[in-house]
Amino acid sequence: MCGRYFIDSGMYRELGEWLHLEAVLQRKGDIHPSEQAPVIIGGAKTPVLAQMAWGLPRYSGKGLVINARAETVWEKTAFKKGIQDGRCVIPASRFYEWDRAKNKAVFKSRTRSALYMAGFHQMTELGERFVIITTRANDSVKTVHHRMPLLLSREEVGDWIYDSRYAGQALDKVPEMLDKEMTYEQLSLFDTL
Repeated sequence: MCGRYFIDSGMYRELGEWLHLEAVLQRKGDIHPSEQAPVIIGGAKTPVLAQMAWGLPRYSGKGLVINARAETVWEKTAFKKGIQDGRCVIPASRFYEWDRAKNKAVFKSRTRSALYMAGFHQMTELGERFVIITTRANDSVKTVHHRMPLLLSREEVGDWIYDSRYAGQALDKVPEMLDKEMTYEQLSLFDTL
């Protein structure tokens, strides 16, 4: 699962090496569900950066769907249009997961300033919205959580967005290994008594 991620200027520098960025507000900091964030979508000839809100409204009207499982994304009626026609990539500097003891783990690339999370977008009554696709956690994440974002390499971004056959195969890939930093809850004096 991915319930929060972070973007910074290092990510934008890496994106600027291959995408035109001036048209999009360069938001930085933590990104929470329902907030606007940069998303890489298919342009006429090459990928472009757009701004969208994170999360599809649930049919019940309560809450948002922020993640879709790679194993079942093609089967879910609510996701079919998005995964077929609206594949996108959500850039991030790092993402967070929490373990059972509520300790936060921060995951980031070992080699780059940006992570490229597979996703899809679709039009809703609230406007254009995106969802992050998750997969089984790899060895660097599974000690903290059993799910993680489906990560792509920078070279795979265009194939994910434009090539349906490639996208179907990519849903089965094991994401790259990541660096992990843990932050632990500070106990107060009263927690120990």
